[in-house]
Amino acid sequence: MSSFDTVETAKAEGWFDHIPKENNNLQVALLGDSGVGKTTYLNRIAKGKYVSGENPTKFINSEKIVVFDGKPEIEIHDFSGKIVECVTRPSEYIKDMSAVFIFFETNNVITGDNAIFKWFKLVKQSVSPQTPITFIGTKNDDMPVTCRAIKICGVEYPTFFISSKTGKDVEMPFFKFYEHIKT
Repeated sequence: MSSFDTVETAKAEGWFDHIPKENNNLQVALLGDSGVGKTTYLNRIAKGKYVSGENPTKFINSEKIVVFDGKPEIEIHDFSGKIVECVTRPSEYIKDMSAVFIFFETNNVITGDNAIFKWFKLVKQSVSPQTPITFIGTKNDDMPVTCRAIKICGVEYPTFFISSKTGKDVEMPFFKFYEHIKT
């Protein structure tokens, strides 16, 4: 299987041609602390625009979108950063997700620590071991956007540093998700 650095290269090489157009019930959870940019990311992906000053999500925002033309529709669930405090069993809300994106602010150590010690822990206790988990560093407006991996207990998890403000490579986490469902 080939791997590409940009969505444009992957499209040019026909990488997406083999992903089925129909794939029922694809759902992605967006998790992370309040204010890390989950809703801004959802707006960028779903509406193609940057919206600043969003009000905090109260519980869950959901959008059905097609990230890449002609490919399966994905339902994205943007969960409040307060979900752990708001509901008795947050794992019930994410247990059937097709993928989970865990967000943290690139320049905020607390949200980075919470991504691993709070959100990752919740996800691992809630979803199937085959469910892909991706970390997304946000508010990365002035630095190059690159993919790395966070290694936890010997397992590497894809990590993307994106900018919803500029739109730079915001599709890359979905590209990785499509790579997973393609196999």
